[in-house]
Amino acid sequence: VCFYATVLFGLLYIQRPADSHEKKRAIIQSIAESKVAVGMTKVEVVYSWGSPGDINTTVVAGNRSEQWVYGSPIYGGNYVYFDNGIVTGLQN
Repeated sequence: VCFYATVLFGLLYIQRPADSHEKKRAIIQSIAESKVAVGMTKVEVVYSWGSPGDINTTVVAGNRSEQWVYGSPIYGGNYVYFDNGIVTGLQN
């Protein structure tokens, strides 16, 4: 786990150079706990929850929104909402 966290921390420094050390640590902690949080990138969500079962996409006035679906909607799926590649909302 320590090696994984070190590698992930290095990737976050490349992907998020302007973010604070504390914010990067919070993202790593969320991923380690299999959680998704507002502000995460698509790659970080995949690190935390894996690939979604389905992706619904909407493009309006050049802005791309996506809904990632995890699990079955019938049996209580989880939904992650992205605007331009950043998590803006969660629903379960």
